[in-house]
Amino acid sequence: MQNSSTIHWIENIKRSINTLPIQNEATFQKLWSNGRLLFDEEKPDPLGIDALSAALVCTCLCKQQHFLVVLPDRYPARPSLLLATGLIIDAMDSINMRRAAQSVLYVGSHVGIRAQLSSVYAGNLRLDGVFSQIHASSRNTQVRSTNDIADHLPRVYTVYAPADPGALLDEYRPTWIAVDCGDSNDLKWLDALLINAVRRSIPVVGWCQNPLSNTIQTFSAHDAYIFRWPSIQQLTSGQHDAQSSNALVGAICLEGSSVGPVETHLHQAYQMLCSMGRRNPKGRMEQDILSMSWKQLRLLEKLSVPLNFYESEAESYWGLRTVKYGQETLESFAQALQGTGIGPASYLAQFIRKLEQAIIEIDNHNPPHWNALTELCVTDVGSDSVRLFIFPSDAQCRLFELGLLAFHDISIEDLATLNMMLLSARDFYGTGRSPWIGHPDREEPPELLKNVPPAAWQLVIPGLPSSRLLAQLEPGLRSGMQIEFLLYAHQLPSLSWRLEQCIKALSVRVEDVIRTFSGLGIITDSLSISDVSAPLCKMENATIRPENRRKTDYSQVRSLPPVILDPVGEMARLFEDDAGADEGEDDAVFLFDRDEDSNDEDSLLVDNAVEIVFQEGWHGLFALDATLNVIIQGSEGSSLQQRYVRSLRLGDHVLFIHGQRRQDLYELIIQRVHNHPAFTLHVELVKRWQKDLAVAYRRWCQEGDRSRSVTDLLAALQTCGSSIATPLTLEGWLHGLRLCPRDKEDLRRLGEVLDMDFVTRHYRRIFRAAERLRGKHRSWGRQLNHRLLHVADSGTEVELFDEELGLSFGDLKGSLLHLYIRTVRSIQGPFYRGNLGDLKKQQVQGNE
Repeated sequence: MQNSSTIHWIENIKRSINTLPIQNEATFQKLWSNGRLLFDEEKPDPLGIDALSAALVCTCLCKQQHFLVVLPDRYPARPSLLLATGLIIDAMDSINMRRAAQSVLYVGSHVGIRAQLSSVYAGNLRLDGVFSQIHASSRNTQVRSTNDIADHLPRVYTVYAPADPGALLDEYRPTWIAVDCGDSNDLKWLDALLINAVRRSIPVVGWCQNPLSNTIQTFSAHDAYIFRWPSIQQLTSGQHDAQSSNALVGAICLEGSSVGPVETHLHQAYQMLCSMGRRNPKGRMEQDILSMSWKQLRLLEKLSVPLNFYESEAESYWGLRTVKYGQETLESFAQALQGTGIGPASYLAQFIRKLEQAIIEIDNHNPPHWNALTELCVTDVGSDSVRLFIFPSDAQCRLFELGLLAFHDISIEDLATLNMMLLSARDFYGTGRSPWIGHPDREEPPELLKNVPPAAWQLVIPGLPSSRLLAQLEPGLRSGMQIEFLLYAHQLPSLSWRLEQCIKALSVRVEDVIRTFSGLGIITDSLSISDVSAPLCKMENATIRPENRRKTDYSQVRSLPPVILDPVGEMARLFEDDAGADEGEDDAVFLFDRDEDSNDEDSLLVDNAVEIVFQEGWHGLFALDATLNVIIQGSEGSSLQQRYVRSLRLGDHVLFIHGQRRQDLYELIIQRVHNHPAFTLHVELVKRWQKDLAVAYRRWCQEGDRSRSVTDLLAALQTCGSSIATPLTLEGWLHGLRLCPRDKEDLRRLGEVLDMDFVTRHYRRIFRAAERLRGKHRSWGRQLNHRLLHVADSGTEVELFDEELGLSFGDLKGSLLHLYIRTVRSIQGPFYRGNLGDLKKQQVQGNE
């Protein structure tokens, strides 16, 4: 295969795509050749990537084919321009043919798709004022003409995370479907959507901005054509061969006298699980056992703080599961298996013993990852480099940060003086509008990273990377960073396999391009391109022999627990009428994150479960103490009540939130809007303030001649003029149970007393952010329950419940199921609680 620059590669691709008939259509030429299609008045990309992608999308729609384009970056203009092009071409076809207006379904998993047309202009015309959207804001002016052109324009139905794609297609009957996968790692509803679209012969076009996403495999499984763009770094650098990248990806292997016994037990446990997996367990209980066993093993393999510290603090973090909890769950499984004759019984007993032996070693000598990470925290990295410790979740990052402070009196400020930082993978990766932490367009990059080029960054990640974590590290791979995974020696084959899959997914192969082009009728005989290799050029292994540098009795240094990250329980009261509530008591937690390898419902087994079958064809298993939203008809109309499933009866009308085990309507909104730019900015400011407060208070308590307490902090604030009367108020902020002070000057006083530079400089912004969040959540709480009962009503569906975010009640409709109970019966367990609470629907076999 010849070796050529990406300039040559993209020119060849362009010549082939330019042979498509769509390139000769007058409308398409006006949009792209004349540069009339703009995103927020920005000029199209100079490489022509968006125009070429749009030509492929329109061709697939014309040929009624399923298609997915993997975009080269997360630039927010690209999905908007693709959707706009498809709608305009569709509209012109309808006008020319005098065809009645048709429906287009636009599906995604984030609220950003709601506003994409509002950012696209055709000349001076903003497109959200042209195409009728079912959830469009009343402020959007619909274009009308004397020739009734509007009667021929497609209607765009925007849906987030559809619960029942089949019903959705039956209701809207779209002529084509657009799917915005964004940078999601997986979309659970996508497979059902494609199954139903294939059955109804509806073409689906999609775009994805995560080259490692499972959504690519989902499209491929339904015989969709896939076109991958190389990364924007490769396209702009002009080189794409493997040797052009200087990225170094490898492993730091744990070695030493304290590591050997732990690894021996973990490796043997790993081999047992592999043996169990090769048996291909088919029973529900066997699958539950295998799933839980892997989770427990992975937890121990990457434990990054002392065991007693982790056990004390993990329950305060949403998404973290204690070691004890996992062991008790496995023991419950083992007891349930005794005398059943099920195959895994003997394997499970041996597996539990091996984990227990590993836990004893970890408890006696501290986790090897903790010892190694703390050693790396004081190992010189050089004045012209930085070392970033990347943790899979905010919770794990926060826990390690507090562990450093509690055991070694090392703060994040201390690390910064050594050119080191702690980051969660999400912080490193950023969002589409707030790009990764090394991106030149990122607002306010960390001070430590401003003067150090990304190529001089060293990333250290504890444990094996998941596919999601690798996707979040992808910008670092593209930038030639040194990325090292802290592992046991027995994990090296798994790391190598995962990196091989990553390399494969990030590469663009000629055979895949030819398959897609041939399927679309593009002549490929003259196509002269080579493979575009992934930017991983080298893998090396190093070793580290961690030793206990310093032992500390955790019970002697512990003060307050860290910020609680679970907002759902704290905000449940917001669904009630808060007219008479104490104004000082409705603050809540806004720090939330899930460990991707954990399940927030993980707990012990349950002896019995309730199977509910609904008249609409859905069915599911639920724990006896699970709750569902039941619509009750009373003398004053409908109301919504949460009831235990054991109290449900035949014919009950249930409002079910698809895809969520916690049937909480507030959490539904959180999941839909927490990535919205208008929402994220406020949340991040409050998160930063709460995080700084917890760390600064711990440091402050240890300063001086004697230990300090909350009472001492209260006295210091009162001396500065604060009117706070009780220590309980301060504890609410320190625990993250309340947003921030009602008096913005108290924010400033806290910043000065505890020496919090960020808070002192930005206390006004933090205060305004908290006030806006308070207002939003009160408003949502007052409206949500009543309005969702009537979300199917056309008048309610288009009514906005949040003007700034552009959210209407119809936006939530696609995630809700109105169901009637047909049968309820109790089933003998045991059942693993973490795998209960999902609904499934029997798919119709064959084509209709």
